[in-house]
Formats: sequence, C-alpha cells, structure tokens
Amino acid sequence: MLFELGSPKTVIIDQAIMPVLIFRLFSKAQVIFYCHFPDKLLTRRSSILRRLYRLPFDALEGLAMKSAHHVLVNSKFTAAAYAAAFHGWTRRPPALLYPSVRLNKCKTSARDFDSIRAGSFFLSINRFERKKRLHIAIHAFKSLRVQLSSRETEAPYLILGGGYDARMQENVKYYVELQRLAHSLGVANETLFLPSLREGTKIRLLQSCIALLYTPINEHFGITPLEAMAAGRPVISCDSGGPCETVLSGKTGLLVAKTPQAFANAMFSLCQDRSQSRTLGRSARTRVQEMYSFECFTTTLNTLIHAAGTS
Repeated sequence: MLFELGSPKTVIIDQAIMPVLIFRLFSKAQVIFYCHFPDKLLTRRSSILRRLYRLPFDALEGLAMKSAHHVLVNSKFTAAAYAAAFHGWTRRPPALLYPSVRLNKCKTSARDFDSIRAGSFFLSINRFERKKRLHIAIHAFKSLRVQLSSRETEAPYLILGGGYDARMQENVKYYVELQRLAHSLGVANETLFLPSLREGTKIRLLQSCIALLYTPINEHFGITPLEAMAAGRPVISCDSGGPCETVLSGKTGLLVAKTPQAFANAMFSLCQDRSQSRTLGRSARTRVQEMYSFECFTTTLNTLIHAAGTS
C-alpha cells in the first residue's frame, strides 16, 4: 500500500489504528487519525481473562494515539472519552471535526413510500440492537395514544425502521421482541416495522414524519438526527451524548430524559401544535446548513490539515 501511494505529505486514517503505526514507521507523511470513539471503551471486561486479553490491544491503541501527529474527534462527548481513555499516553487534546450530511443526499419518488400520508407518523431509524433502546419508542407511543384517546382519529402512527441483518442473532431476537411488545401494548396495528430500509425510502420517511425519535443514550455522535434535520424535521432525543451538541432543545428539536414518558410528553406537544414541528424543522435544516453540511466539513478539515502542517 505504501508503495502504491508514493510519498504522500498527509495521511488521514479513519477507525483502524494499525495503519497509524505503519505510516509512522515507514513513511515521512503527516499522520492524522479521526477517532469516532476509543475502541478500549467499547469492549467488555467482565472477567480477568477478558481484561488480560485486552491489555496488548489497549497498549497498541494508546501507542497509536501517541504516535499520530494529530487526532480528530467527532464530538465533544468523544473528546471527553478520548481524554479519559488515553490520559496516560498523551495529554495533547484532539481537534473537533463534526461529521456531515449532504443536504440533497438523494432524490425520492412517490413509489419509495406512499402508503402513509406525510405528517401522520413518528419515525425511529436505528439498528435493531438492544443498546439502541427501540422499545422506548414503542412504550412512549403507547403513552401518547393514551393521551390522545379522546382524539383517536388524529392519533399518529409509529414507524420503526433501520439496519437489520438476519445473520445477526441479536437483530433477529430483538426484532421479534419489539413486535411482541407492540402486540402486548395494543399498538401493533398502529406500528409499522421496516427493517433494512432502502436509502430512497429512508429519506422520504425522514422528509414526511412529524419528528424523529432518537432513543439511544450516550451516543458518540449520531448521524441519523442530522439526516432528519437536513430533511427539515425536528428530533426528539435523549439529553446525553452527541445529540446534546447537534440538537438545540426548543429550537431544532427536543432533548428529553431517557424515559418513555418523557418521550411521550414531547411527542404530545408536537401533536398538540403541528406548526411547532414545522418551525423546529425549518430551524433544524438551517442549523445543518450552517454547521454540518459537507461544505462545512471539508472547510474545517482543510483548515485543520493546514494548521497541522505548519505546527
């Protein structure tokens, strides 16, 4: 790989740490690493054997962070995690580079999704994994339907879509659990499951929903809220992790506690005043244009590369 690249002046490495050490050892290039979250903080250490097994990998990761000329992180939340994970290796603070979304990512057609009218549903898009807490959306939806019981004809639907891999046991089990939960709560007929969404369908749903429900806690950044905001829709998210930086509560969405009732109350607020959803959505798209567009990303990245090269 090094021979194919020739003699690059700057190398930007994403996620994998070993290339950092390889380029530092065998090239004169300036090495920049983009850290989405420290790998050592994502692994389970439930036993002594697990902790011993991770020791060399943790050491390699720390050495890579120390060896990189510069480290970028995707959020202030990740920057804090980086400082905690590698304080023994390096005290140099990473630079902040927010990920981006393209405002005109793809065009959709009516055939992508036209069975539910726009503005009649809340949307949750995430991988079908327990840590994404999709069950919170179903419990919140049930509470919302109870609050709107006197206005049954105006009550919205819930659509749960996202990444699903039939080869992944957790995906399969959790998907079945969520379907059973919807049945047990009496909202199965008002809940639509759409695993493995096509890109065009996803964008059309984002453009048409009342709001996006984002239920994970301590998410490192969260790209789906940005996609919803770029589509001009507000986000209801837990008040933790990356969404605390991207979503301005009361201006581009609503940040709430991690409980189903907190989500239900925010959903009820938007149902009570549909104009609020439109107002928040317009501000959300403006925020993406100003801070999270691809143009913002490239401008910031070029500035950081130039600054790193002159330091």
